[in-house]
Amino acid sequence: MKNLLFVGTLFCLACGDDDAPTTGRCGDSVVTADEACDDGNSDDQDDCLSGCQLATCGDGLVWAGHEACDDGNTVAVDSCTSECEPARCGDGYTRQDISEGAPGEELCDDGNAIDDDGCSNTCLEARCGDGIVRTDLEAGEEGFEACDDGNSDEDDDCTTRCAPARCGDGVLSNNELCDDANTEDTDACTSQCEPARCGDGLVWAANETCDDANADERDACTNLCQTARCGDGIVRNDVEADEAGAEACDDGNDQIGDGCRSDCTVERCGDGVLDPQEACDDGNSENSDACTNTCAIAQCGDGIVRTDLEQGMEAYEFCDDGNEVQTDSCLTSCTLPSCGDGHVRNDLGEGSGASCSGESPCEGDEVCLTGRCRPAGYESCEDDNNNTRDGCVSCQIARCGDGYAQRGVEACDEGLANSDLEPNACRTSCERAHCGDGILDDGETCDEGEANSDELPDACRTQCVPAACGDSVVDSGERCDDGNASDLDACLGTCEAAQCGDGFVREDLAEGDVGYEACDDDNQVDDDFCTNQCLRRQLGLFDGVLTEVPLANLSEWTHCYTQTYDWEGTPVSFVRRNVGDCSGANLMLACRVIDAETLTVAANGPTSSVFTYTGTEDSHEVNGGLWYYQAQHSWGFAPLEEVVSERAPCETESPGAEDRICLTLGAQNGQNLFVPGGRCGSQDFTQGGGAGHEWMVFYR
Repeated sequence: MKNLLFVGTLFCLACGDDDAPTTGRCGDSVVTADEACDDGNSDDQDDCLSGCQLATCGDGLVWAGHEACDDGNTVAVDSCTSECEPARCGDGYTRQDISEGAPGEELCDDGNAIDDDGCSNTCLEARCGDGIVRTDLEAGEEGFEACDDGNSDEDDDCTTRCAPARCGDGVLSNNELCDDANTEDTDACTSQCEPARCGDGLVWAANETCDDANADERDACTNLCQTARCGDGIVRNDVEADEAGAEACDDGNDQIGDGCRSDCTVERCGDGVLDPQEACDDGNSENSDACTNTCAIAQCGDGIVRTDLEQGMEAYEFCDDGNEVQTDSCLTSCTLPSCGDGHVRNDLGEGSGASCSGESPCEGDEVCLTGRCRPAGYESCEDDNNNTRDGCVSCQIARCGDGYAQRGVEACDEGLANSDLEPNACRTSCERAHCGDGILDDGETCDEGEANSDELPDACRTQCVPAACGDSVVDSGERCDDGNASDLDACLGTCEAAQCGDGFVREDLAEGDVGYEACDDDNQVDDDFCTNQCLRRQLGLFDGVLTEVPLANLSEWTHCYTQTYDWEGTPVSFVRRNVGDCSGANLMLACRVIDAETLTVAANGPTSSVFTYTGTEDSHEVNGGLWYYQAQHSWGFAPLEEVVSERAPCETESPGAEDRICLTLGAQNGQNLFVPGGRCGSQDFTQGGGAGHEWMVFYR
């Protein structure tokens, strides 16, 4: 401060208010009107800066001997304070320029050296567990600490809340078995920090109804700390017989008939009162009513037929033989046996077993059961149903001739009408009339019985149909018979031997085999696509327009381009100028249905001729056909004898004609292109469509 005062005085002696020069330069040691000082040097670490201004804290320049730092700002909470001193813990400024966790981080700075207030000497906020007991707060204030042992151990003398450990503080510490932070003696943890238990003399609410602190099980409070009551299974001995709460017995249940009533008095039988050990007690000696003389409820199977009920009433008994046998004269349901009850009676004999019918009844007490005389009630089977097609009919074992067709065993059963002589009758073996039984039944055209054969010529077949072409047996009048209707193998479906010219291409032979056919057009024309030897005639250059041309006959031509009629963008030069794949001297244009094995229509000629410009109306002869070509208009052909005119762009005056092709042309960016439209034979696509047809180009 003395140096600063001296310099100021020096400047003031050098220049007064009225005598200060008005011109000069900074650094000439002369203080002018626009300079605060001028010490004649450019040193920025003395009291006069090189800009002739007085050095100050915050100018960003460290004044030697006066400032320890100068960061050019007045912020007090960064590394250099607003007094130009380096930041330090204890300077009263909490630094804000350090990231969390980085060295030098400050969470507080109270500017003092007291370690036990809200901010420690390391500039960390005081907290419970830091090992320093705060002394700047009174008990009751937030943050007050009675102790601080700097650990998280709850079992020592200072809890993690910085309070001395004690019973009732809610922290389980020292020798405490529980601590619920209250002084209640009726909850799970007593005021002595011990778990509540039966026998401690304290009634634990919601768990104990009493607690007499003794081990006597038979007084007013049991050893489970529940108030004694009738039905708890413990007979009290602390009251006299005539006192309230006295018990003669206590079996801990409400069951009837176990000797102890639900009011803890002893049961007894014969007094007309229904005691627990009694099923009933009607006070009389009648054994055939609802309650027997043994105080048991009457029931089916006790050997006693009840007489106190009318038929139809619940529990009425037709019989009661006191046994569990279901195959005698009384069922275990105390009802009389009957067919359909599910039990086969075995207490009756079979009887005479004589044949019987409505016209020939049984003698004596026997009855007719499915054609046999049996004792009334006799059963040889029992299936508990009314099904007459299973193995048991009217409780008699099913047999052929009983008039009931047994499912899975008999195909039919007409009883006495069964016959081995009548057409369409059920046979005596309970089999239906069938092919092979030697009798001509409905639906059969022949039946020679055992003479039926699928191997002998001209015999009646085992399906009772006469011998015929296709049955795999060569009969009279047949050249062959391979058992199928195919016309494409060695034997036709008419049982004639296959031969070239019959119109059917054999598929059972490989090329080179005797009789092999590549084609068969059913004619004797030798110069068409199929020769008289049934070989394909390969197509070379030809005159005029052809229709229905097989692709298999084009081995001398090379396919080079295909496009559907709805496609746009193919350059005409791909075909016309022999670029790309179409590079032959002769060109053939054709069209077909997509994936067809036959071309709908085709014509050919020299490549240069078929692309000769004809204008939009004219055409010229090429190889026996009329061809036309006009860029950005159309390209195509028609038969020589036709007139092609008024193409707009394709000729449509002959809509049904099969012998012409027209492709529509257009342009884009100066390039001649094929565009959607045109015709393929009689199919006209000038108004759209064409996705199912394609035009094709071949060369040779």
